[in-house]
Amino acid sequence: MDEKYFLPEDKSQKRMNICKTCDHFIKTTQMCDVCMCIMPMKVKLAPASCPKNKWLHETIHTEIK
Repeated sequence: MDEKYFLPEDKSQKRMNICKTCDHFIKTTQMCDVCMCIMPMKVKLAPASCPKNKWLHETIHTEIK
């Protein structure tokens, strides 16, 4: 797995907590009714962002070898 695309657990959990309080979060499917993404997967992806700007994409810097 290429870690530069995935957030650490604490950051992805913060995103998920934001989603769980959003009016667009569908609890039964854990999907967003705006982007139609499966949120437990999307929140882990660093380049992903919320379509309502509740959380933004992140760039993970890795050392170039």
